[in-house]
Amino acid sequence: MTKILIISDTHGDKKVFLDVINYENPNYVIHAGDYEVDVAFISRNVDFFVKGNCDYEGDPVKLFNIDGINFFLTHGNQFSIFKGLISKQIIKTAKMYRANVAITGHTHKEEIEKEDEILRINPGSLIRPRNSRGIPTYAILNISGGEIVDYEIKEWNPI
Repeated sequence: MTKILIISDTHGDKKVFLDVINYENPNYVIHAGDYEVDVAFISRNVDFFVKGNCDYEGDPVKLFNIDGINFFLTHGNQFSIFKGLISKQIIKTAKMYRANVAITGHTHKEEIEKEDEILRINPGSLIRPRNSRGIPTYAILNISGGEIVDYEIKEWNPI
């Protein structure tokens, strides 16, 4: 099984960023932007990342494959902020790229939904969560043999 850690909107906090990576010990780390640290640090600690609206370096979109699953990764600030419309735009774009999984950040609110056979994941934010509970979140995705096994949003509650 391949374990993938998905994070976003860490806004320069290297400690929390590394703490979550060390705690989860994933096979791959994906960052959906607004890392606000130098690209060398991100490149050393993350397998796939995109630039967010608070970042100066990086690509706005990444397409990649992990173990037979096609991914579409973008921060999400390029899409409409109107509730419901952003999801439809992301799903439509992911379909255009033949992705199985679409990953975004930007809203600081965690979401996982499956629509038109595409899994859309927004892991929320580890630093500035905007969910109703004010709790930092990230996502875990497990895949095996070209299939999505399971996925979940997890709360980060360091001791």
